[in-house]
Amino acid sequence: LASDKSIKLTFTSYLEELQMDFDPEKMNKIVTNLLSNAFKFTEKGHIDISVGITESLQNRDDKMLAIKVSDTGIGIEEQYMDKIFDRFFRIDNPQKSSASGTGVGLHLVSEYVKLHNGKIQVESIVGKGSVFTVLIPIGNSSVKEIKNQNVIFSSDNSQESVNPQEIQEDIADNRSNLPLLLAVDDNEDFRQFIRSLFIGKYRVVTANNGEEAWNEVLKELPDLILCDVMMPVMDGYEFCRKVKEDIRTSHIPVILLTAKSSEENKYSGIEAGADDYISKPFNIDMLSLKIEKIIEKQKKSQSNFKKKIDISPSEIQIMTMDEKFVKKAVSIVEQNMDNPEFLVEDLCREMAMSRVYFYKKILALTDKSPSEFIRFIRLKRAAYLLEKSQMFVNEVAFQVGFNDPKYFRKYFKEEFGVTPTEYKKKFSDEQ
Repeated sequence: LASDKSIKLTFTSYLEELQMDFDPEKMNKIVTNLLSNAFKFTEKGHIDISVGITESLQNRDDKMLAIKVSDTGIGIEEQYMDKIFDRFFRIDNPQKSSASGTGVGLHLVSEYVKLHNGKIQVESIVGKGSVFTVLIPIGNSSVKEIKNQNVIFSSDNSQESVNPQEIQEDIADNRSNLPLLLAVDDNEDFRQFIRSLFIGKYRVVTANNGEEAWNEVLKELPDLILCDVMMPVMDGYEFCRKVKEDIRTSHIPVILLTAKSSEENKYSGIEAGADDYISKPFNIDMLSLKIEKIIEKQKKSQSNFKKKIDISPSEIQIMTMDEKFVKKAVSIVEQNMDNPEFLVEDLCREMAMSRVYFYKKILALTDKSPSEFIRFIRLKRAAYLLEKSQMFVNEVAFQVGFNDPKYFRKYFKEEFGVTPTEYKKKFSDEQ
């Protein structure tokens, strides 16, 4: 990037070695965001990042790590100095009308610095440039300082530091039961902002545009999608429509985010099949609540499946496309009810869907795995036969596809709380 813009990039270190406690991922993001901001508003000249130690005037033992990023860019007007770290704040500057951004990059820097119990300062002169200084308290440290400034000139390798890290794999393994949220936005700062907001309650994956997101959806089948509208390659409307029109993914809720808040744009979002539509800047608590409610609604739909199937599969209260999907699955199982060899592979083949997609789809809609789904339909038919017919328990077991009455009794009791004999006797006594 420095080479492309003919900008001199230097790294200045006043330390030979420093060992201290810090969060590597967040510290990396602090530095890369500050560098990204410097490059964004510097057309020519010099950008320098320096690392050193500063001491308190009152207490020399009170040392802090000082990271400075200075540039010779357009500078910041005095009236904006107190606002640049506010979330979603952007300066409309005609000199940089092409500069993209969402107003979350510097906000993230500020939040990550606070997490280290540090502070960030900025000095700027319009037309001359800016200096951002990050001060982090040094804890559990070992320091070796050098007297001479060590300057490394690097433009060809300037991208090496811009390497955002994903959530550590070992942490992800322990979070496998959390809902999976896909965040789609062409601005990396905003994607990282969304990740930082929801990483506590959800697993979060990200995508840069609609096309990339579609590949991610087919790969991961997330529980919910948070998507920007204005993106290159494939915009949010087209992506949402693609998700909702594909039977493999139609059940996944989509929330569209956009800076455009007109009724026409909201209509376009709803028309594309979005479950909700939120304008930027948004209230974080409101967005979090909407996501929680959508997840809760999914869980209620799953629990309703068991209740509604007692009446009629046609009364399952889910989306039209998904209703057809469940109806077809129920119908196929019913057609093969007395066939004990009818297995998950057969159902997937009849549904014209791979086992992976069918598994995640039916689990999302009914909270049952494919094998549990087939067994559930068989047991519902068994209960009906025990209630209405004069058939013996073993006859009913074979009629609904159980070739071992022992397993039939086991699963029947798990589902209804009583044995088949007790169930049949209950209705015989009532008659």
